[in-house]
Amino acid sequence: MEVVCGIQMFDPLSEYIVELVEDAHNKLAPGVPLIGWDVALTTIGAVLLEGNFSCNFFRGTFDKNEYFQLVEKYMIEIEQRS
Repeated sequence: MEVVCGIQMFDPLSEYIVELVEDAHNKLAPGVPLIGWDVALTTIGAVLLEGNFSCNFFRGTFDKNEYFQLVEKYMIEIEQRS
């Protein structure tokens, strides 16, 4: 078995994987702005393993300004609901 981490995939399953995790995210945690999803590529196709609600994105690269704006917007929406 080969484990591939942090590599952008260009595979026939890529579009299906994106749809799979977006669907899971929308159904299971629509109010959560960021979840790291683990997907296994198996002999029967892509299988959703788990959602990491406190994912370790600090070790990766991302647009910090965009992320902080997203979090601020999310927190304002939460405060307005209270």
